[in-house]
Amino acid sequence: MKRSKNSILALIALLALHFGFGQTLVWDGAADNDFYNEANWVVEGTENRPEAGTLDAGAPIAFNLLLKNAAIDLSEGAPLSFASDEIGLTLRAGLFQLSSLSAGFIAITDTSTLILHASEPLGAEASLKLEDAHSWIKLLYVNPVEAAVGFISKITSEGLALTIGTDVLVNQYYYDGSLIRLKDANFKPLTLFDNAGQDGQAFYVPTDQVYGRTQFGSFENKATSFRLERGYMATMAIFQNGTGKSEVFIASEEPLEIDLPMALNNTVSFVRVMPWNWVTKKGASKFKEVGNTWTYNWNRTGESLPNMEYAPMAWGGDGATDAAVAQYIAKDNVTHVLGFNESDNCNGQSGQYGNLCQISVAVPTFKNLMRTGLRLASPSPREDGPLNNNWLVQFRDAAIEQDVRYDVLGVHWYDWGGNPVNTPFADAQQVFNRFKTYLTNVYNTHGLPIWITEFNANPNRDVSVHQAFLELALPYLESLDYIERYDYFEPMPDVAGNRDDITYARLFDDQGNITPLGEFYRDFQSTPSIPEATYAGSEFLSGLETKIPIRMTLSTNEIAEGQLITLTFTADRNVGAAETFSVSVSLGAEQYTLSAGSVTITEGTKTASITLRGVDDTLVEDLMTGTISLTNLSSGVEWTESPASFTLSSDDVEIPLSVDGKKKLGMYPNPTERFVTVAAETPIEQVGVFSLEGRELPNVSLTNNTLDLVYAEQGMYVIRVQLSGGDTINQLVYKK
Repeated sequence: MKRSKNSILALIALLALHFGFGQTLVWDGAADNDFYNEANWVVEGTENRPEAGTLDAGAPIAFNLLLKNAAIDLSEGAPLSFASDEIGLTLRAGLFQLSSLSAGFIAITDTSTLILHASEPLGAEASLKLEDAHSWIKLLYVNPVEAAVGFISKITSEGLALTIGTDVLVNQYYYDGSLIRLKDANFKPLTLFDNAGQDGQAFYVPTDQVYGRTQFGSFENKATSFRLERGYMATMAIFQNGTGKSEVFIASEEPLEIDLPMALNNTVSFVRVMPWNWVTKKGASKFKEVGNTWTYNWNRTGESLPNMEYAPMAWGGDGATDAAVAQYIAKDNVTHVLGFNESDNCNGQSGQYGNLCQISVAVPTFKNLMRTGLRLASPSPREDGPLNNNWLVQFRDAAIEQDVRYDVLGVHWYDWGGNPVNTPFADAQQVFNRFKTYLTNVYNTHGLPIWITEFNANPNRDVSVHQAFLELALPYLESLDYIERYDYFEPMPDVAGNRDDITYARLFDDQGNITPLGEFYRDFQSTPSIPEATYAGSEFLSGLETKIPIRMTLSTNEIAEGQLITLTFTADRNVGAAETFSVSVSLGAEQYTLSAGSVTITEGTKTASITLRGVDDTLVEDLMTGTISLTNLSSGVEWTESPASFTLSSDDVEIPLSVDGKKKLGMYPNPTERFVTVAAETPIEQVGVFSLEGRELPNVSLTNNTLDLVYAEQGMYVIRVQLSGGDTINQLVYKK
């Protein structure tokens, strides 16, 4: 009788158990990295190695295996097979690559990755168990649509079936593949720390939420370092609406651990974390399927497909409204927003509406897109827009000045500088040479990754020129590190006046059939858009790694008795968190070093001022020089100047300066014969009375807000009052 394959496998498993081989074999890699070498395995709970022949390539394995802390590649070998669907391998904290699994199970746990290379990666008797949100399954030649239809039913977690979008994500993995990971509401891929080096108090941020002041609570403006788990993107900004100094961080294949740049250190008030999508450079507009992994359609109405990421576009000013921002945020599997379309054209495209072609309008309008927390592409101007101090150069300079971030540069190129109207059959090599020169000049001017969202050899040129041009251009674009994405834009006959002396370049004909040009574009293999395992931002905005300089100006350099002097403090840019510091006034001898008060530059502003008044006294009749300096600055700001000086003069020169306008303290009568009343807006912690030589008078205390100077001799005294909150104010009082 002919036995079935399942019966034979079951018999092998039963025999193995009967003869005492039911234990698990544990990998220790003692001999080498050969998976089938029994010397690399030990019987669990013993020091015994399995017998020779226990593990043979291509033969069913009758033992459970535990593969931990190892990287094994069997992708070129025979499919892995176990003797029963109840027997399999547990992958723990490791990387395991196979061609396929024909029978048995593989459990993936503890931040492991299983990579299956075959187009039919799982046999009828095979299954996978995905047990934690840190672990991945990569099917390199099964796209997300195929994975959803044919393989998700073979994957469980904790014994339960999985539902796409509810408890499992199936992402595109470049062109041919898919990446499968759990969607766990308790999984928080970003951990912020209040100390450098991922140390100190931790704060956890989940996906699919915009975190601002309310969500941060007491942790706002405390982040100093972070860990971002692999497969996620995070945007951080100093203002709770996502604007101001900001940066985008990507952990593509590995976790990203860094200390925040200085401008974000202790100033983060906005975070958004999103799952990352793995796309190639090659794109196609309007959801065409020509071997591309991303698309756009000049508006924001589309949605990402399982195997094609959608990049919405803020075509014009209406694409950057609050309502549009809400739409971008609500989209699934979207990581980028494209900026305005040819907004440099005041007579056409988006630039003709709402004065968007004016830099003073375009920059603040674009700024609103930062609220999405997405990675942003700049406006894409006409061909000459990025060069020679033209529109995009001016936009860039204004954006940097106003801390308006974009992460990649959008450009269009149609070789309009190559006299295309009169050269319909131009030499493709010359067209390509101009294309190379253009890209080099653009990159040298801006230094950012480039998205070529529209390009071709020009609508006035024959399809033969386009074909030859693409044969040169596509390999070149794939070779350039700074080219992140590109999209060949089919020429529009009406742009060329519907001329009849050429054959227009098209990817599909009128019947929807792909053309030879379309086949070439489709079959050209594209490479990852961002190949790095981690990406720590483009650093477009200036000053991310420097402290904020603060400068001080005086309203005057000379004051007389009773006059005012105003100190104005100006930061180089708006501060992301309130900056409070002390203003110290020194007048000659050490005993005259007096604290004039504190100043706060409020969040989102860059200036603050304080007004000081000379206090009358009868101490000396001379000219004194005072100096003003700043102390107690936070780690994110610095005073770059030397102490400022001024002169103080009167018949009776006053020594201290007191806060005016924000007066916190009053003393009266002054002069006094005995009693002095001290009135303060905030509670008084301590009071001391000092002679001008710095000696503290004994037996003087504050009772019911009154000082009794009965034992003080006639003369001038310094009353030093310490208020709750740390402010210390010195006031001169004359005892008759």
